[in-house]
Amino acid sequence: FRKSNDETLPLQLVELEERLRENQFKIGVLYGKSGQTEAQMYGNEVGSPGFAKFLRMLGDEIKLKGWTRYSGGLDTENDRTGKTTIFTEFEFYEIVFHVSTMLPYTPDDPQQLARKRHIGNDICLL
Repeated sequence: FRKSNDETLPLQLVELEERLRENQFKIGVLYGKSGQTEAQMYGNEVGSPGFAKFLRMLGDEIKLKGWTRYSGGLDTENDRTGKTTIFTEFEFYEIVFHVSTMLPYTPDDPQQLARKRHIGNDICLL
């Protein structure tokens, strides 16, 4: 290695780090009733009033169709992955919540693979 005499190098490194820092996150939210297995939780079509209050605390409910900001892989053109989701911003971070009860329910799929496809790839699950 050689020592650099470029006085702008530290600033350039900081700028590079800022560009590479991930500022968009997907977080799964799975609604479960007392005594349910994980498989049963994925089959819940609606949540409780307390769950709705919890979602409002997490962020704003946004319509996916026509959404132009970060969508966390959800369809923003044809409602294939639901009509709404929860979105929030914190400082310069954008966070999309994949909410199990907002993702499409498939009656003939006991495993709810479409829901799991999104929630299973998230950074964490609440």
